[in-house]
Amino acid sequence: MSITLKTASKSFTIDKKNVKGSQYLSELVEAGESEITLPSDVPEVSVDLVLEWLGEHSEVPLPRIERPLTKPLAEVLAKEFDKNFLKKVIPDETKPALLLALVKAANVLAIKDLTQFGAAAIASIVRNRTSDELRGIFALKDDFTSDEKKALEAEKSFC
Repeated sequence: MSITLKTASKSFTIDKKNVKGSQYLSELVEAGESEITLPSDVPEVSVDLVLEWLGEHSEVPLPRIERPLTKPLAEVLAKEFDKNFLKKVIPDETKPALLLALVKAANVLAIKDLTQFGAAAIASIVRNRTSDELRGIFALKDDFTSDEKKALEAEKSFC
C-alpha cells in the first residue's frame, strides 16, 4: 500500500512499509492516514532525498557512527548507498544548503538515523576548519569588533 505525502506544491508517494523510519509518519499511518500533508517547515527540496533514505533504510538501519568523528564521514561509512548518498547531499563541502535542509526535514519528521547521519556530515565539514572558513561556508556574519579581534589575538599569543 502506498502513502501520499504532500507539500505546498508537490505530491510524493512512499510505500507504507518505508515510513517506519520516521516516527512522525509512522504515527500518522498507524492512525489510518493515507494522505499526509507534510509540515510547512519540511524543506520541499529535501523530500525526495528523505524518501530515498527511508526506502533504503526501512529494513536496515544506519550502522552506528563513532563519536567523536576522527576522520571524514565518507571514510567511516560502510554501505555504498550511504557513501553515494553523502556525495549527493554534499557534492561540494563549501555549499551545505541541501544538507542543512535535509537535517531539518529529518528532525521535523523524527528520522533518527538520518538526523544522526546529517549531524555526522556537518561534523565532517566543520572538522579542521578555521572560524573564518566556517563563516564563509555557512554564510555567518563575523560579530566581533576589531578591538575584540585584537584582544583575542593577544590572548592566543600567550598560549
